Amino acid sequence: MLPKKKKKTNPQNKQLISSNTCSKANLAVQARVYLAIPATSVPSERLFSSAGNVFAKKRNRLNQNNLHNILFLRENYKLFDQ
Repeated sequence: MLPKKKKKTNPQNKQLISSNTCSKANLAVQARVYLAIPATSVPSERLFSSAGNVFAKKRNRLNQNNLHNILFLRENYKLFDQ
């Protein structure tokens, strides 16, 4: 087994890390929420179902941008209530 190399740390880096701890913690929480890979396909199935409900025979003249905006708002309305 090879011996582990010791990492050289710069004192300025330590100061930078300690001063940004709070912002990094917030960033870590946001990354877990927004960059998480779903374990199931339920969210994508729900989106396809919503798209089928929005883009029905009566609404067949919706353009792509309007359909995208409606689906976006439908999936993210909980974020706007805050």
